[in-house]
Amino acid sequence: FSGNEIVFTSTLPYGTTGSSITINALEYSDFATVNKNVGYTFTSLTGETIIVTAQDNSTDTYNLTINTIPPSTEKAITELIVTVSGSNTTYTASLSGTNNLVVNGTPFGTTEVNISSLTLSEFATSNKNYGDTIGITGDSILVTAQNGSTYSYSLTINNLPALFNITVTVSSTDYNGTISGNKIIFNDILPSGSNQATISGMNISMGASTNKNIGDNITIAASQTILVTSENNVTQTYSFSFRVFSGSRNSSEDFNSNYSHDGEGIDIESDGNLFWINDNNNGSILYAFNQNKTYNSSKNINLTSGNNNTRGIGSDGTTLWAYDNSDRKVYAYTLSTRIYDSSKDFESNELSGNGIRDLWSDGTTIWMVDDLDDKIYAYNLSNKNRDPSKDFNTLVGATNNKPISIWSDNTTMWVLDDDDNKVYAYNMETKARDQSKEFNIPGQNGHQGGFWSDETTIWLTDWWDEKLYGYRLVNKYE
Repeated sequence: FSGNEIVFTSTLPYGTTGSSITINALEYSDFATVNKNVGYTFTSLTGETIIVTAQDNSTDTYNLTINTIPPSTEKAITELIVTVSGSNTTYTASLSGTNNLVVNGTPFGTTEVNISSLTLSEFATSNKNYGDTIGITGDSILVTAQNGSTYSYSLTINNLPALFNITVTVSSTDYNGTISGNKIIFNDILPSGSNQATISGMNISMGASTNKNIGDNITIAASQTILVTSENNVTQTYSFSFRVFSGSRNSSEDFNSNYSHDGEGIDIESDGNLFWINDNNNGSILYAFNQNKTYNSSKNINLTSGNNNTRGIGSDGTTLWAYDNSDRKVYAYTLSTRIYDSSKDFESNELSGNGIRDLWSDGTTIWMVDDLDDKIYAYNLSNKNRDPSKDFNTLVGATNNKPISIWSDNTTMWVLDDDDNKVYAYNMETKARDQSKEFNIPGQNGHQGGFWSDETTIWLTDWWDEKLYGYRLVNKYE
């Protein structure tokens, strides 16, 4: 109280109106009366008075002074977190200068981000909110303070630099790396004994630099990386993944094919989930095994009538073909259903050669190896016509004179020879022999019938031991 002024020392929040103020307590002299009592609601913050009337009817008028906090002038962004479309990864912006928000490390090529969290000064509002998109070029966030003043924030996004492609040379041959995330994957199998690669080509994002250059060497078996740095010093590290041909024994992958009867496996095929083994003693069934090498009779393929002397089997991952040695016909089966599909058969009059032993297909072409002609014949799957341009006529020159099984990774064709216990290798494109990817078969696996690989392990059947022997196709270096 100051004279006849009543001043409230507690400042009320900005925006408080008279209608929100109510008298909760009021004390005055004995026998006096007032014109406003407890429960009275003010109509205004100014001009309100309380008149006190004494017992003798004299009055005193008290003027009320009610103060409110002035409107806030604060209009800052205190935190901005964003995501990139299609990813749950979050990026927190930092403030550069007074009004430039910087986001570092977003994927190469990012042109806009989505707000996942935006925190402002108390009482401030903005024209962008959770879930809104902010573009890199020309877009901004406008923040409005409680007093109506505004402040505009620009956004700078510093994307990671990118390595678009890289080529290395190993033993005078170029190999192209595939970029997957921050890994450089060389899918082609490098020659046995490869230990060093030389960078022969590289393409990076504009303005970026690397710590490796054309002509630099990479040690294949070591854990090495390439560091790419953008113009604004954002970095991206890429690691290498190589596969080098091995051909060495891997007994941990062996498994028995003797499943409650005389299991003389003479060929093997797989769709990547199940193995099927062709049995020398029962040519009318292909016996199924799970990936853990346990027998799975529910997935056996019961071959159709007439197909009861199967010698070789092969597939493209969708269809399995079985060559019958009695009627010189290739029968087809759908792998997913294990049902015979006569529309994909090859009749004997459509086949060349006299001693087909095995088959392999890439989904467009099917190759059939002939152990009498020492040759691999090619056929177009769409019309079943011969395609001599894809034949392998190079087996005789390699002394690969008893070819009985084939498999390919689409780059190399491997051929099992029954006479010299060896697996030969040929380039799929040139058909030339590639001795750097060949291996000899040890004596204990001396009665081979066929083989298949998942591009890491090779399994060779042995009809005498009733067993499949495992070999390392490659050694992986990452």
